Amino acid sequence: MAQSSAEHLPLFQWPDMPAKTTIFDLRCNVIYDFGTAPRNFILYNPQGRLLLIAGFGNLAGTMEIWDRRTLEKLAMIEGSNTSHCKWSPNGGFIMCATLSPRLRVDNGVRIFHYRGQLIHVNPIEHLYAVSLYGLAALSFFDLIPGVCFHASWRSRDAELFPFRMSLSPAPKPTGNAATPPPVTPGEHERTK
Repeated sequence: MAQSSAEHLPLFQWPDMPAKTTIFDLRCNVIYDFGTAPRNFILYNPQGRLLLIAGFGNLAGTMEIWDRRTLEKLAMIEGSNTSHCKWSPNGGFIMCATLSPRLRVDNGVRIFHYRGQLIHVNPIEHLYAVSLYGLAALSFFDLIPGVCFHASWRSRDAELFPFRMSLSPAPKPTGNAATPPPVTPGEHERTK
């Protein structure tokens, strides 16, 4: 996801590593050169304001967070063994996970603030998938520490529904007609 359709951001290597990352306009004029480093992953946050450039897989897992407007490097984060990386819906947090069977060691979830602070770590012996869901996207300046999103994951030992980890209290239902009433365990088995 790019901030603008008037620019593109390739990550290229010729002929060998390290890769070079550069922002070009539509006429292939250089807007900004991020230099060369062992990288193979680029991800804009949902708002297009922050840019994550990283080297995962057979690379060390170093992540750089850049402000796209000012082209200032905001943080460098060590995310070794990351096989899955996503921005939170509000664009202020990064979820890194090590998933099985791609990697069978250090499986788990790590959540970082875009400034580099490690917010949460949850090691899980066999982690196969991880996803983010949460509140409506907030603007870059509305980032509220601790009230951001919820993460869920499924381990091999999970039952039908995944265990949910909340970094903040879940939002309270508004009580409108579209909100179903809470269901007690076993209620779905009852008949008329």
